[in-house]
Amino acid sequence: MGIFKDDDVKDELMDGLDDANVDKDLLSQIFADDGSGDSELEKALEGDSDGLDEDLDALLSEIEDIEESAKASVAKETEKKAGVDAKKSDTKSFKKEDKKDKKNNDKPAKTPEPKKTSQSDGSLTIISSGTTINGGISSDGDLDVAGTVNGDIEAKGKVVLGGAVMGSVIAADIEVNTPRLEGSLNSEGNIAISNETVVIGDVTGVSASIAGAVKGSVDVNGPVILEESAVIKGDIKAKSIQIKEGAIMDGRCVLSYSDVDIDEIFDEK
Repeated sequence: MGIFKDDDVKDELMDGLDDANVDKDLLSQIFADDGSGDSELEKALEGDSDGLDEDLDALLSEIEDIEESAKASVAKETEKKAGVDAKKSDTKSFKKEDKKDKKNNDKPAKTPEPKKTSQSDGSLTIISSGTTINGGISSDGDLDVAGTVNGDIEAKGKVVLGGAVMGSVIAADIEVNTPRLEGSLNSEGNIAISNETVVIGDVTGVSASIAGAVKGSVDVNGPVILEESAVIKGDIKAKSIQIKEGAIMDGRCVLSYSDVDIDEIFDEK
């Protein structure tokens, strides 16, 4: 009788090791039955036990080698698969970015809007309260006068007058908040004269908003607005005039820059 009483157990073990690199001759010798009921293993047990131990050790060693080889093979396949997946992911990402770049390149380039030009360099000069300047001032930027200036002021930007000024002012825009200014105002933009401000001089600009008092002529080729508190002693020449209730005007008002030909309206046709 063989070492395995159940032939099914022996067959199952043989099938399980069928794909492994095990010495099948050795297994055949171990499981062989010559018909007398005694297998080679049994004979070995009856005869040379040392030889059997060596054969079993060899078998176990081969089985361990097979397991290690199988684990290494599985790890290698896993690593290879991970590398393939990573490569696919990189390829997909590259295609997506390439498609995005191509889409952006297909868009027509926007034409940059032209920058607005200004005579002012964007700088601001401040003449603080308590400072007195005897002489003219020239600035390439904006100018804020809170002190006293005895002289003419010329600036390429906006001029804000809050202190005492004895002189004429030429600027892109002019805002007068000083109690009194003796000198003319000349602007390529708007002129704003605040309430309780007195200007002794002519006013020339593109538009004007007057809430204070002006003694002099007003020549504006755009609209002129006289607020309720405005007092004008002099002639006004403008494109249009808005006089609010309460404003006082002593002088002539001529719409010289109007688009309407007044004389033509009254001509006999």
